[in-house]
Amino acid sequence: MADNSIATASSLYFYEHVLRTLKSQGIDLDDFYPFFLVPGMEYCSGTPSTQNAPWYIGGTTQASVIGDDSVGYWIHSNPDFDNAQHDVLLVLIDWVENDTAPTQVIATKWNYEATLDYIINQRPICMYP
Repeated sequence: MADNSIATASSLYFYEHVLRTLKSQGIDLDDFYPFFLVPGMEYCSGTPSTQNAPWYIGGTTQASVIGDDSVGYWIHSNPDFDNAQHDVLLVLIDWVENDTAPTQVIATKWNYEATLDYIINQRPICMYP
């Protein structure tokens, strides 16, 4: 939630307005709009070096930040945790194909993302609120 391009409060403001509008019509927003905030994550990836907060969840453009494999392909998912608990694409696939709605995803922080040398922290990112 340290995005320098889009203020965190603006995403929350939008979500809460959509929630208020649809809830008054009897529509459950969680059925199609789960909202997750990743504390400390900057614009789409990374965290300030003073935080070292877990941020990697397999999101769009995140693979280009953590590097590539030995033959030049971007690593998409966390190599040690290639599953629907750690990768948002697999979370979405599980939701669509198995009707398992997302409630959390586990974020990862490596010591040095370019080489994925070792994990220094992981934590669950839970659905808002």
